[in-house]
Amino acid sequence: NGNGQNGKRTPFAGDSSERLLAIIDNHQVQDLMITVEAVAAADPVQVLIDLSAVVRTLHVLQRQLPGLAIGSRFFFGMYDFDWEDTILDMLASKLDKLFIENSCSPDFIGINSAQSLRTRLMQGSKEIWFGVDCIIRHKNRRKAIIRICHPSRKDESSPFL
Repeated sequence: NGNGQNGKRTPFAGDSSERLLAIIDNHQVQDLMITVEAVAAADPVQVLIDLSAVVRTLHVLQRQLPGLAIGSRFFFGMYDFDWEDTILDMLASKLDKLFIENSCSPDFIGINSAQSLRTRLMQGSKEIWFGVDCIIRHKNRRKAIIRICHPSRKDESSPFL
């Protein structure tokens, strides 16, 4: 959800994603931060792919969804979805800097996916910067931010932090 005209909340669905893409194009937006709760788009993955094709930097802040059970794997309107390939597809387009902040459901990406992303992203030649909230399970459960970046970008932080 976002704030529309007069501060009213508007659902992030088909029409609003098309309007957002038009605004990005008309104003040549390069850096975008979106805050979402529920996403009503028919294909949330496609919304992220479309955004990744038109901006260089994307920060997605997932707000607490009312009634979301503790331990749910939830992000961008989807439960129990494997985001690894989508993140790779996003960073294979124009997008070269992605930060996903999902403290209400940090289990949405597991440590195995995070490690696989690290390996796969570092094998590429594109100078990417990627950060994500996730849970690292070792001896105890703890929240962490995983950052994967090309060596040339190691000193960068998110422009939205």
